Amino acid sequence: NFTDVPPHLQNREEDLKKGGRNRDMDTSFEGVIATFNTEKGFGFIKEEGEKENIFFHNSQLKEPIKVNDKVTFEKEMSDKGFRAVNIKKK
Repeated sequence: NFTDVPPHLQNREEDLKKGGRNRDMDTSFEGVIATFNTEKGFGFIKEEGEKENIFFHNSQLKEPIKVNDKVTFEKEMSDKGFRAVNIKKK
């Protein structure tokens, strides 16, 4: 079967959907800051209802955050998987 979804994304199709809606219609996701290394400038967000953590760089923070803060964010595909962008406190 042919598909528009590349092989490395086929098992992440659920990441592209939220509540049965297409990602293009709803690009906002929610999660909690799991780790944040201020010295190195990156961390991980535990996405609500998912097992995997999403990487983020401090350049994508819209305001100061700390571990355990609830945030909203958008996802962007990188060479190594999804990363969080436009991160805001909830």
